[in-house]
Amino acid sequence: MSDRTVVATRRFETDAPAQDNRVSAIVSAFSVATDQYLVQLVEWTRVRTQSSSP
Repeated sequence: MSDRTVVATRRFETDAPAQDNRVSAIVSAFSVATDQYLVQLVEWTRVRTQSSSP
């Protein structure tokens, strides 16, 4: 059995519409949305780890 415990959860959501109905535009929009998500994730993780430090 693992000794790991979930200490916090959060749902992240981003939206980046594609400029056109082409694969390249869709991939670009996905990349933008992923970048936005990662910024949110890193900031949330930073805040959570600071608040739980001794």
